[in-house]
Amino acid sequence: LGARNERGPGVHIYPSVAAQLSIARDAATTEAPRRGSEVIDLGHPDLLASFLDDTGPTERSSTVLLAEPGTRHTYLALRFLAAGHRNGDTTLMVSTKEDQDALRRICSRQPLLRDTSMQDGDFAPGFRVLYLHPEFISAGKFTWDFLQQTLPSDGDDRPVTRVAFDSIYRLGDRFPLLEHQHFMIPALIDILRYRSVTPLFVDLVPPGSATRRSAFNPAPYLTTFDNVFHLYLEDDEGTPRPYLRVLKSTANEFTRNSIPFDYERS
Repeated sequence: LGARNERGPGVHIYPSVAAQLSIARDAATTEAPRRGSEVIDLGHPDLLASFLDDTGPTERSSTVLLAEPGTRHTYLALRFLAAGHRNGDTTLMVSTKEDQDALRRICSRQPLLRDTSMQDGDFAPGFRVLYLHPEFISAGKFTWDFLQQTLPSDGDDRPVTRVAFDSIYRLGDRFPLLEHQHFMIPALIDILRYRSVTPLFVDLVPPGSATRRSAFNPAPYLTTFDNVFHLYLEDDEGTPRPYLRVLKSTANEFTRNSIPFDYERS
């Protein structure tokens, strides 16, 4: 157990990450829900363009988008959620980069995201947004607060079934007690699976990560996520162009070739 009292009088008690994982397993009688059999809409057709034979990511499979600086990864995370929202999912955008006002402005100005917001400027029912302020909290409290947002709320009695987390890059800079807490993200992925949530995580990788000169090593992601996408930039006559490649997708067939990526394709 852990305790903190920064937010007012009293002591707040919460389980450790390991305890939360154990609780989730017990609640599911130690059997994780099976991944779906149908390919899901990831919000952008280019994310599925590399897959063959009608295969691709399914419900309850975990996905990470490894994005270079300068790519529009936040926009893609929002499109992932918008696709689920149109399909009837209750969705949650968790951001360490952009607060609610910034995300609201993005959604209201992008034609493909406008159904996630209402005329009064608020987000549409079932489209939840959580901005994570920098805090001095432990991994257990961080995970607990995150997961509480996936539960039914007063305004929406349905649990969240699709989550995007933008981004998990150097969380220790914003949350000092998360430094070297490498167990937290794999545990969080498992807990979300036990809760039948389909997650998309975003992490940032160094510029030039697709070249052999780069020291970028995707191995930690390949051992953690079901699907690993790599979004990077290549210089084309002085203009950076985005490309996408699939590094891993469990039980799916896909080409290893990179494909040009068009952010506005629908």
